[in-house]
Amino acid sequence: MQQEQRPVVAADSFAPMDQLWEPEIELTDGTTAPVNPTADSFYVVVDDIDAGIVGLDPAPWPHLDHAGRLSFPDVDEEWEARVATDANLDEFQSAVNAARTRADQIAPERRLRVGDVFHVPGPEWPDDLASAKPIDVSRPARRAAKIAHYGAIAPRVTPAEAERLELAKPPEPDAPRQSFPLSPPPQSI
Repeated sequence: MQQEQRPVVAADSFAPMDQLWEPEIELTDGTTAPVNPTADSFYVVVDDIDAGIVGLDPAPWPHLDHAGRLSFPDVDEEWEARVATDANLDEFQSAVNAARTRADQIAPERRLRVGDVFHVPGPEWPDDLASAKPIDVSRPARRAAKIAHYGAIAPRVTPAEAERLELAKPPEPDAPRQSFPLSPPPQSI
């Protein structure tokens, strides 16, 4: 007998809403600042770094779906053909460092790595990415990916289970946070 592991999710929960994803970047003083994307903005992921070239994977800026996940619009071959996907690593790194410094972002000179994500203003794909003033949104993009991932794999909790596990009530303001070790304690001999 096979047990249903997850309830069926309504198809419309994946439908994009008319709301752009609006990440906030972390500043050196510990505060955050909005990125303020537009529907013409580009979401650019560092896909590869090799031999002084950074491979970029641009997409139209994502909207949110009904569950708060990022939802990317479909693009056609014509759209993909008009966006350059490679850049000189040193030039792009310099542009990113300057943009991070200008925005007062944390870690302004952190080296680029595969998976980094940038907001590039539209409406047209820039001929020179260095002059496009890319905004590093890697941290909120990774957070959004983790939320979507854990939301997909976490078991659903019924209202009764939530009540039993005391998940239904907010934590007390002065209650200490419970921490969980990342690895089991060492075995004693």
